[in-house]
Amino acid sequence: IPLNIKGKLSLGGRREKAISLEDFKIYLAGVPIVLDGKVRYGADSLYTEALHANIEEFPLEEVLKYVPKSILPDIKKLNTNTHLSIESKIFGSYNMLTGKLPSADIAFNVPSSSISVEGRKEKIKELAFKGNLFYRPQNPDSTMVMVERLLVDGDGIAIDGKGTATDLERDPFINADVEGRVN
Repeated sequence: IPLNIKGKLSLGGRREKAISLEDFKIYLAGVPIVLDGKVRYGADSLYTEALHANIEEFPLEEVLKYVPKSILPDIKKLNTNTHLSIESKIFGSYNMLTGKLPSADIAFNVPSSSISVEGRKEKIKELAFKGNLFYRPQNPDSTMVMVERLLVDGDGIAIDGKGTATDLERDPFINADVEGRVN
């Protein structure tokens, strides 16, 4: 799997135990990951005021070509023009001893696309998704998933909806506006 890196990286010494990243790009299997921010580190924790970890829009087919046939034997038959992008802001601390995660705001986007499988007449004529995840470990009931748009239109299925899911860790509440059919 190819790996390329490009960008600015600064490592602090003993006095400033920190890593600073500026427009630091990692291309892993064709996926463009961009990191910006500063992470301080200690013996058992990491801390950041704002680490932006984004995946710039990329074609899903670029990644699928690296999936071994032993895992998905028919992967080469999949045809899609699907693209994906993710924007995230991570802030707070990660404790390696307790596993407590930092806070995060993550936005996912899949622009309108299609999916088909060679040799099959059924296909997804249109697929689109736009959503957000807001995670606050210090206030678990504020964790929220917001789906601004979920669209699946294909042979035998149609779903168009939006909604939110809150208090996911203790008492999940889902509120959705959905229209669809399956036949």
